[in-house]
Amino acid sequence: LWDTGNWRVNVYAADGAIQPSWSTLSGSGGNVTMSTGRALMVDTASRIYIKRRVFSRGGESPTAWIRYRANGSPLDTIQLPPFSYSPAQLQAMSASGNARSTAPVPFWPVPQSAMSPLGYLVTGVPDRYAFEIHSGGTRSVLSVRRNVQPPAVTSHERDSARAALTERMGRTQPGWSWNGPDIPKARPFYAGLSVGEDGRIWLPIIPEATPAVGSVSSIGGAMGRVGGGPPRPTESRSSGTPRPALFDVFEADGAYLGQVQIPPRVSTVVRRGDNVWGVEFDEDEVQRVVRYRIVW
Repeated sequence: LWDTGNWRVNVYAADGAIQPSWSTLSGSGGNVTMSTGRALMVDTASRIYIKRRVFSRGGESPTAWIRYRANGSPLDTIQLPPFSYSPAQLQAMSASGNARSTAPVPFWPVPQSAMSPLGYLVTGVPDRYAFEIHSGGTRSVLSVRRNVQPPAVTSHERDSARAALTERMGRTQPGWSWNGPDIPKARPFYAGLSVGEDGRIWLPIIPEATPAVGSVSSIGGAMGRVGGGPPRPTESRSSGTPRPALFDVFEADGAYLGQVQIPPRVSTVVRRGDNVWGVEFDEDEVQRVVRYRIVW
């Protein structure tokens, strides 16, 4: 269990007995904590990974995976590869200069990455239907691509997103006008990227409407209850009813398996072989752990 507030990994035996903890360097002063969801993993070789920002005096804080041996001693660091990508952001500044707001351009593709339990990174930028498997390090990369048309963003969706952002940024800077790239007319090809415990790669074509259990979005704030508590499932904006998620699934070597539909109001947590474990929310937001079997 990665105790991000105290920058240490707490270790327990299978029966719950407490084992010696492993300290992890914060790389920052004061009482800075870490708030990265689903950021601890054990691979098939019993090596432990924690995902974090690497702080530096130069101002850049790249994301990296710190890898530890099974006994808790540091092994190495795996840093994300450079992306040929320019983030698209909007900015607003108050008249006094004391308040500043930033927001990403809606529907703009964002780089995705996940660590495979087989011990390597899987990355992609969803401005095209492609992802890369870095199984042999930086000198050996397998690129998996599909020749499909991008899903369109409707004019209504673009107008609604523009109006919502204009109202939001106007709270900081009255009279604010759009100061970034225009909203794309096509959606990203996928909305995230994850790897199952067996190395299968899951691309969400229609993402789960429920905040991912164990992620930052599921802990308090706008995506959860005040003071923490369970996240609220979100319904389809168009129909007001729950809608299923849809994933394209690939084998660890990039071979395409097919599509898997996840039932509505379910946050999947563990995927292994043809079994999927998750948390299901009923109409009263009561949660229960569920297990599904994939029928291809």
